[in-house]
Amino acid sequence: MALLWQDLNRTRVIVPSDSLPGIIPIVLYNGEQPWSVPCDIKETILMPDPVSLFIPSVPYLLIDELRLSVHHLKFHSSCMQI
Repeated sequence: MALLWQDLNRTRVIVPSDSLPGIIPIVLYNGEQPWSVPCDIKETILMPDPVSLFIPSVPYLLIDELRLSVHHLKFHSSCMQI
């Protein structure tokens, strides 16, 4: 996310005085085993207190394709507009 914002600034798509655009982190997974990684990067970084207060919290939306039900797919496909 930080690299994207940095690139937008570097390429002058935005300027430093602009607000940063929102980013929704998404993991699209289709592996055989169920996804077992915590859904927030903060839970994967080990740092001692009190420095752990500075670990960034970056939750992401997980789309685990092989474990979606047909009902779930039908509901979301009818709601998404591209």
